[in-house]
Amino acid sequence: MSNSKIIIRNIYLYLATFIGLMMIVITASILLRLVLQTWIFPLASEDLYQYDRIPTTPYINCINENTNLETVQLTSEEKESLAVWQTDYKIWKEKNDKIDWKKANLQKQAVNNFSVMFIGLILFLSHGYVLRKDKKKE
Repeated sequence: MSNSKIIIRNIYLYLATFIGLMMIVITASILLRLVLQTWIFPLASEDLYQYDRIPTTPYINCINENTNLETVQLTSEEKESLAVWQTDYKIWKEKNDKIDWKKANLQKQAVNNFSVMFIGLILFLSHGYVLRKDKKKE
């Protein structure tokens, strides 16, 4: 084989190895993050699954920010809508009062950092071992 073919072959092999390694590293860190969020830090993903944030206020035509609520006359539909909203709001409030958002955010950061650190540590130690082994042979 000619010298240029050997160089092209080596470049291809190193590039393919590098791409494969990056694919493994990225997916391994994502999978580790999922494992940590599921079993170690469950609060880290708590806010991701709360689709029912604050309930939207019911549309009532005669109410604005300057309205005196004591003198408002509501139709039966508006009263029903307001009652449903109050129930939804109480449920939402009880659910959110139980969650420690500061702790949840700290756990989310811990999950991200531990997963990247763990994979980086594995890469560093394994490649360092191979480099040391090659250096001893020389």
